[in-house]
Amino acid sequence: MSRSVAAHTVERAVDGMFSNDDPYRQNPSGRDAKFAGYAPLVRQKAPKLTRNDRKQLLEELSSHAVLGGCERDDLAALIKESEPCSLPAGWAMIAEGTPADFCYAILKGRAGIYRGDQLIAEIGPGALVGEMAVLTGELRSATVTTLSRVSALGVPNVKLVPMLRQRPGLARALRHQYEERAAASGRHRAS
Repeated sequence: MSRSVAAHTVERAVDGMFSNDDPYRQNPSGRDAKFAGYAPLVRQKAPKLTRNDRKQLLEELSSHAVLGGCERDDLAALIKESEPCSLPAGWAMIAEGTPADFCYAILKGRAGIYRGDQLIAEIGPGALVGEMAVLTGELRSATVTTLSRVSALGVPNVKLVPMLRQRPGLARALRHQYEERAAASGRHRAS
């Protein structure tokens, strides 16, 4: 199973969600737009994934470094609660200083993590973004902007938090990623 198959599944699922004149389709302000990145998921609900789509995504997520150690049931639950999205280059997926509303698993494409105007990391397929604010309950500590077209799964915070309580393996995977990122950025807190 190639990574592009699952990413194509997400792109196909969201194809046609926006008309060309939809103001939320483009993000002219790039990573400076505080809430622009939320529009694709809030603006219009993505079509339901088919059973085959979910199966392909399960295989894809099983191969990712962060989620690969999770039980298949945990990943299936994550996929069930997620919303596919496909974002153009230059789109602010999440914005520094805003509340956590989604956590994203990137399937295809590249994104940059910025603190202020400084690029602190580039990420790609297999990366999770937005998990730090979900886990801490704090405002976002960085902005994540797409560097190329990105296909991802977005999991709403209101669905993710209860899921993490019910699925300790998934919670451990997100906590491990959080601790690695926090240590790398000098933000590590005692837990």
